[in-house]
Amino acid sequence: EDEGIEVCTTEADPVTGDWACTPEADLPEGENTYTATATDEAGNESEEDSVTFTVDTTTAVAISTPADGTTIEEITPAITGTGEAGATIVVTDADDNEVCTTTVPSGGTWTCTATVPLDGEVTLTATATDEAGNTDTATTTFTIEPSGGDTEPPAAPVITAPSQGSTVQDTTPQISGTGEPGATVVVSEGSTQLCTTVVGPGGQWSCSSTVVLPPGPHTITAVQTDTSGNSSPASSVTFTVVAAPGDADGDGLPDQQ
Repeated sequence: EDEGIEVCTTEADPVTGDWACTPEADLPEGENTYTATATDEAGNESEEDSVTFTVDTTTAVAISTPADGTTIEEITPAITGTGEAGATIVVTDADDNEVCTTTVPSGGTWTCTATVPLDGEVTLTATATDEAGNTDTATTTFTIEPSGGDTEPPAAPVITAPSQGSTVQDTTPQISGTGEPGATVVVSEGSTQLCTTVVGPGGQWSCSSTVVLPPGPHTITAVQTDTSGNSSPASSVTFTVVAAPGDADGDGLPDQQ
């Protein structure tokens, strides 16, 4: 019985005296005390025996922050929420990678900080598992925009001229190519900067070397930096400068006759 309400009844085994019965209705959640009495064939009733236990068939979890639909700056945010005290919380991303884990303290409010950097639109799922093995999940989707703005580096710019393996007679050649509109392109040979320019709206860029390149092979590189300050990998081409007719000393100026 529970508070005088009969839960179940059965007969004890006539040999062993063992007995068992299954409640006809679900027991209520939480801690309850149940008593058992035995009545023999003569109608004699035993003293009560009691046991107290907790019925726990559910748990619950909620994510408070970052709130669904919000935009934040922190790339390793603290994730907070509520849940059943003692439950284990595991937060995962959309690819089921673990982001952080914690245990809900006695107050029911939990927090854990992402151990991996997050970026862009992020969907996180918190899975709670209580001490009885019950589970529940909660999900939030939010956007991360770091205070520095765009953090994605652009691709390496393309050098279209001079082309790879070509020969040019100009000792201050025009160098051109394609890139991300608005990005600044710096063209160098080794540690020497040859020229710089800004990629136009159509993605085209061009600049002429401010350094005289002597006859022979030259390998130049181009790197572009976008408007948020992200720099690309370098692209490179190798070409050969040859003396123009009438410029035997290769100084880029016609020789005096």
